[in-house]
Amino acid sequence: MNLWTTNLRTRETKMLVPLNAGFASMVWDKDQKSIFISSDGGIAKIDPASGKQDRVSINGEMVINTAEE
Repeated sequence: MNLWTTNLRTRETKMLVPLNAGFASMVWDKDQKSIFISSDGGIAKIDPASGKQDRVSINGEMVINTAEE
């Protein structure tokens, strides 16, 4: 999968961002100025005007109490 864009007036279609992913999901931000794409275990923020792609880093911590589990 890759992210493509189409100009509806000229009907020109071109690849905006090569994702080279097997699966992806896409969500616009609230103001529809950025696109967030989840693919291959990561998240990227994409500017649809320029095609600039920034990786969103995720850091989490999980505390497990094996005795109580």
